[in-house]
Amino acid sequence: MCTIHYSYADETIYVSMSKAVFNGAVIYQDFFAAHPPLLLLVGLLAELFGGSLLSLRIVLLTFQILNLVVMNSILKHYKCSENARLLILLLFMLTSGFYHIYNLALGYTTLNLFLLLSFYYCLKKRYAFSVLFAILAIFTRLFALFYLAPMLLLVGGKKKLYYLIPLAALGLFFLLVPAAYDQIVTYHYDSDVGKTFSNGGVRLNMINAFWLYYPAFLLMSFVSRDYRLGLIALFSFFGPMVMKSVFFMYTAFCVPWLVLSSCKDLKLSWLIVLVPLVFASCLIYHYNIVATSDIIPLSDVIAIREALEPYDLPLAGDMVSVNVFSYLTGKPVLGSEAEPAGWFDTAYSRVVNMPDEWSEYLEQDHLFICLNATGYLSTCNLIDVNDYRKIYQWRDVSVLLPDYLYS
Repeated sequence: MCTIHYSYADETIYVSMSKAVFNGAVIYQDFFAAHPPLLLLVGLLAELFGGSLLSLRIVLLTFQILNLVVMNSILKHYKCSENARLLILLLFMLTSGFYHIYNLALGYTTLNLFLLLSFYYCLKKRYAFSVLFAILAIFTRLFALFYLAPMLLLVGGKKKLYYLIPLAALGLFFLLVPAAYDQIVTYHYDSDVGKTFSNGGVRLNMINAFWLYYPAFLLMSFVSRDYRLGLIALFSFFGPMVMKSVFFMYTAFCVPWLVLSSCKDLKLSWLIVLVPLVFASCLIYHYNIVATSDIIPLSDVIAIREALEPYDLPLAGDMVSVNVFSYLTGKPVLGSEAEPAGWFDTAYSRVVNMPDEWSEYLEQDHLFICLNATGYLSTCNLIDVNDYRKIYQWRDVSVLLPDYLYS
């Protein structure tokens, strides 16, 4: 359920942002952030316990366990037997969304915890708590909108208006912090939603194993006796499809709703059959995605640290690569401690709010460059790659050093 490993994923960006906020930086003001502020909650809690990789994974494990506790409470409300609850929770744990994505600091672990709590308190008709957790969810990731939409349809009478409060809170936040609106809404619209239909629709990776069983869960949701969960599952599954690209991590958002809606009314015999099938898909997924691309082996971590250790220079480059290497080596990202994400907006291959001091760094060439295969820096025409010497290559990422340092 929880593995202690470094990953080549966006979580390193969010962890770096959390470290910056923990040290006094102001989100949206001191650095670019494309998501709501509570996305950094896990990273900030990890900083309270030392900010190590171990503390990060322990915080995530805690939230994973809380997800299971709340889901169990929801199943109890639906009068599921103890054996059925155990099997359903096991199915939940075997989905790639839970055992993989929930183990990364990408915001889905906290997002789904808040949404499950919101739904639980809605079932108990304690709407104040339900709305409170819905607000926390929408300030974690905007995917919470795909939960609020069906809730507005499902809750009867005037009580449905309660679920407009999170939208009002988000609108007020954008009004008070206009930079947040630009960095979250405008950024994602320009890079994702705004191009969806002009690009001929979404791109689906049908090879990855999760597409084998998530649609099956969705299909079973339609025959569930509780249409409310089925509708939430429908929105959570298809809602993220409006994005330009569908990434494997998006499946983590729909996992609890698909499992709850499709399995809570099944007989034990069907649940027993489902467990080995989902487990087999879990193994295929792990081989295709996790083992081959996401986990950074300890041998690679040691090699990267040894390669960069002799050079007392800051790092710069595309946001994921530079933060991965910064996380592995402890070297600062170019600019200041208040700029944890690097200045490169990889969606546009351009520089975001480049400070004056960075221009000076570029002129003096006093920096490392982490380049992935698409070469963001060279496309920005900020440097001449020929003036740099490759000192290390890891997968499709090159680490370059100003050539004059060899002379």
